[in-house]
Amino acid sequence: MKMQRLNNKYRELTAKYRRLPDFIIIGTQKGGTSSLFSYLRQHSQLKLSGVKEIHFFDSNYLKGTNWYKSHFPLKWVNFNKKTGEASPYYLFHPHVAKRVYDQCPKAKLIVMLRNPADRAYSHYMMQNKRKLDPLPTFEESIKAEDVRLIEETQKLLNNPGYKSFNHQKFSYLARGKYYSQIKKWLEYYPIEQFLFIKSEDFFCNPLKQLLKVQEFLEIRPEMPIDLSPMNTNNYIPISSTTKTFLNSYYADENRKLSELLGPDFSWD
Repeated sequence: MKMQRLNNKYRELTAKYRRLPDFIIIGTQKGGTSSLFSYLRQHSQLKLSGVKEIHFFDSNYLKGTNWYKSHFPLKWVNFNKKTGEASPYYLFHPHVAKRVYDQCPKAKLIVMLRNPADRAYSHYMMQNKRKLDPLPTFEESIKAEDVRLIEETQKLLNNPGYKSFNHQKFSYLARGKYYSQIKKWLEYYPIEQFLFIKSEDFFCNPLKQLLKVQEFLEIRPEMPIDLSPMNTNNYIPISSTTKTFLNSYYADENRKLSELLGPDFSWD
């Protein structure tokens, strides 16, 4: 513990000599970002942030750029390696697109997108397992979502330092509206700076998708030694009635997303 504190202090003192990320995995939560980050961490041409989710551009922005840079390598150490981080709340948070662009306009952005119905259910089951959501069923939680979030987005917009537990933890339905979120990011970045990965393709064939990521990052093809998936859980299946409701709920968003990114992202 003492060594960790000393290391953190050293990083803070040398922050101005450290780099900003070459790439960021910005989403989506429950889309496979932990596994992808784990695989990339093993690549010989990458030196990633010490922790996966720094949450600088959403929850820690007022700590300043030097605090953020303290998580990355020194400019003269591993200078021939690229660096990056993964904070899947970034895609959804209303302030983050502009904040990232202001600090890292040349960064490459990776977005993993999972069927939003499956993503929402997995999100709830994670919060339920962690005892963070007091409502006993997924159906009750999605019915309560509008009430839980109605004022939170506005508070976030009005106060740059505001942290919303509800917005981050209970946004089961809202986070799956990918088209609306991506359009916000496209106000700042050209689409060529994004790589969109369908989570289901990543789950089925991680090596194939990893090669796409490596090509996008302009690093050599290299297979990780450890391909163990991260954060996998077995849950009671979602009810067919609820799944039908969610498919209908997301139909318009998915249609617009598939028009933007291609038919693979319609989840039909």
